[in-house]
Amino acid sequence: MTRRLNLLPAKGGVSDHFGPRAIMTSRNLDYTRDLKYPFGCYVQASVDTTPRNSNIERTIDCLYLQPASNLQEGHEVMHIQTGELMKVRRLTKVPMTQAVIDAVNKLVASWRSAGNCHKKGWPVTS
Repeated sequence: MTRRLNLLPAKGGVSDHFGPRAIMTSRNLDYTRDLKYPFGCYVQASVDTTPRNSNIERTIDCLYLQPASNLQEGHEVMHIQTGELMKVRRLTKVPMTQAVIDAVNKLVASWRSAGNCHKKGWPVTS
């Protein structure tokens, strides 16, 4: 989330036109790359499978986190079924359904019961 905050110029910062990331990395803000998907939206992430002619699913249900910090312009997502953080190249934004909300709630409940919320970096609230 900090990377997103650093995209925009800071009020009272060293520049009125450039955010901290642009100043430090010389990479300007690109809407299609950096702000295309909002944090937490439901996406279908395309995964590469080998062999390509099998019945293995080609997209997985994920929550969008942020653009990847590499130059290949990928995305960081969280797999809804496993909670695994992944980097993928292609996404499709899909409307959020009650089934997705239930799956995320089930994942968080399993983390809480196992005491893994702090290990995963998620705040624990009741």
